[in-house]
Amino acid sequence: MFHTMKTNLYANPTTSAAISRFATVADLAAWFVDRASKNPSVGASRRAVISSVMTGHVVPRLGHLQIETFDRIQLDELLIQPLKVAYAGSYVRVMFTTLKQAFKAAEALGLLLVNPTASWLFKDFGHTNYQGKKAAVPTSSTAALIQSLPPTGRGQMMIRIMMMFGTRLHETLSLRWSWIDAGTKTLTIPARYTKTREALTLPLSDQALALFNTWKGQALKRSALLFPGRGKGGSTLDPSLAHKEIKAISGGSWSAHDIRKLMRSILADLGVEWMTAERLINHKLKGLDAVYIHSQIEASKRQAIADYHRHLEALDFFR
Repeated sequence: MFHTMKTNLYANPTTSAAISRFATVADLAAWFVDRASKNPSVGASRRAVISSVMTGHVVPRLGHLQIETFDRIQLDELLIQPLKVAYAGSYVRVMFTTLKQAFKAAEALGLLLVNPTASWLFKDFGHTNYQGKKAAVPTSSTAALIQSLPPTGRGQMMIRIMMMFGTRLHETLSLRWSWIDAGTKTLTIPARYTKTREALTLPLSDQALALFNTWKGQALKRSALLFPGRGKGGSTLDPSLAHKEIKAISGGSWSAHDIRKLMRSILADLGVEWMTAERLINHKLKGLDAVYIHSQIEASKRQAIADYHRHLEALDFFR
């Protein structure tokens, strides 16, 4: 039936489709995921977002609904409001936008008789843009912060690693040389050392590898740790001492956590997809999001790091 409809449309572009190809929201979602997976112009990170949004949220919550009767109240009660409890408003907006894009794409190809979402706006669902705490280091001040870093020393290296990868301070202090694999160009932090208790694999750019090699050559003593403590038992640097060294460099105007937030903000400015950025900074995700991303997102993480480190390089970060 669809083949006949499509043939007629190609033969006579002015002919309108007499039927909709999709009966339910699940039908539309499956089509949109498949379409994105085969479109070379859709980046890996965008494909990951589309698949995760559709398979992890839209289909479980809305998939059973008939498109003919799909309305705002259903979307609000079954998707928007429940997700606002568990996710940031910015990500709920991503879900809403992705769903609208699916409807719009199908409508443009004549696969839907009607697009019920055409006039819907995210603000219609009661979203409020709350003003959070002002960033200690706005992205506009990135270059100035980089220029303020000492050229050598343990404190500046801790800051550079946190800025390159968004690692937490305790994760940074736990780093071992054996976790760096120059062959695969990855840094893997085992689950026992992360806040989420999930192993974190970070792609390494050429610039990052060179910086690690430089630091290894500057290390004051041989150790399995990048930042060894004073003890003989292989202990890490005391976190309180690390905080003091960072404060000495920042003058108290920003902290280790502010560096992590700055990295996340820059990723957003560079257009890195929400899920890719969340996995890079190792925010814990839930349910099907976590399952999908674990198996699919590595390529988009590597591209994001490459783009981000080129941005830092342009600011003379790797001097």
